[in-house]
Amino acid sequence: MSQKAITPFSPYIVNGNTVYVSGQLPVDKNGNIPESVGEQTKVCLQNLKEQLRKAGFQPNEIVKVTVMITDFSRFGEMNEAYLQELEEPYPARSAFECTRLAKDAKVEIDCIASHR
Repeated sequence: MSQKAITPFSPYIVNGNTVYVSGQLPVDKNGNIPESVGEQTKVCLQNLKEQLRKAGFQPNEIVKVTVMITDFSRFGEMNEAYLQELEEPYPARSAFECTRLAKDAKVEIDCIASHR
């Protein structure tokens, strides 16, 4: 799904064999945000995959993911959904708790992918 930017940024930038995908919110194709952290994680990752495809990359080319979550006590729920959406070998990952995300989402995820 192509989400409309709420601030000036590129959804992704390709630099050589690498793509940098901006943080994806859990806005589904109908413009809705699911309630649970798990469902939000799935939608974020689905949106990331769509941006990767548009840039000419595949999900298995993701090398680094950054997860922003508003409640770190929900990390397990996020991680369970993450495991359902990505395959081994899993990319390197950082995760941060933050006070608030755009559109009051509970999760936002960005990534870097590279043709290997």
